[in-house]
Amino acid sequence: MKRVLVGVLILLLVFAMIGSFCACSKSDRDSVISQSSFTAKNVSDGATVQKVVLTTDRMMVYTVNLALTVPDFPQAAASIRTALDEAEGYEQQSYTSNDGVYRFTFRVPTVNLNAFLEKVGKTGAVEEQTISGEDITERYLNAAQERDALIAKKEAFEALASQATTFDEQLKIQDKILEVAAEIDRYNDRLSSYKKSSDYSTVEVTFYEEGTYEEPGFWERLGKIFFGSTKSIGTLFGVLLTVIVALIPYAILLGALFGVYALIRLIICRAKKQPFTLFRRRKTKYQPRTNKNEPTTPTPMQNSESADDAKTEEE
Repeated sequence: MKRVLVGVLILLLVFAMIGSFCACSKSDRDSVISQSSFTAKNVSDGATVQKVVLTTDRMMVYTVNLALTVPDFPQAAASIRTALDEAEGYEQQSYTSNDGVYRFTFRVPTVNLNAFLEKVGKTGAVEEQTISGEDITERYLNAAQERDALIAKKEAFEALASQATTFDEQLKIQDKILEVAAEIDRYNDRLSSYKKSSDYSTVEVTFYEEGTYEEPGFWERLGKIFFGSTKSIGTLFGVLLTVIVALIPYAILLGALFGVYALIRLIICRAKKQPFTLFRRRKTKYQPRTNKNEPTTPTPMQNSESADDAKTEEE
């Protein structure tokens, strides 16, 4: 019985892990596989802004981080907002402090990205620049294919609805059509989000007033590397937590089955007036005596046979 329970537990664990990994959407798996990134860093006093090499045959999401030292922040902020309007972008987030540090997050059309960066670079001296790009082409194509399959499925249901002869059949088919239409809307929203992410790039600009910028030291750079590693560890723990949560229903089911088995064993032991045990005891086979010099103890059967022989001799 122990082997059977262990085997059932192993099978449940395997099925649960397979189900957990299969539950991840195909687009998410492809995004991990197809994701590519690159970085370029330029640190030089008074350097010009490096242009982004735009890719036209792939859907890329660009993020540019800039750090500039400016002599007059209000004038630089006015110039950058004018450049933002000309680039047809918008300001997403801003942060100001009393120590001469100002941070902005802009969303700029990718086609106007390099022109905007060039104007930003003219507002001060570029201290640091980082460019990163993420390829979302496979995610977009997979979502489009799944959306098209749902559209074909919806058309098939509509054809069946036109051929339905009873009201109940038409009602069931209409419910299916509404479910598929809702899924199609979700995929359309996802595709729209991918398209917007590709069409608009993110530009994060940090302004330092003259005399306030300090190049990151060794410990600061080490801290960035450490927290970047902890982010990967957090992702791993997230996957493990997902697997554990997926196993909870199977553990509850296994516990319920074990409880039913224990109850049945209890009833059987009570009926036979035996001590309660979860598992049956194995019967030990009789082992014949191998040592001839060892004294033998007569069994009850042998005692009875000896008594019969003695009685016969007396008669």
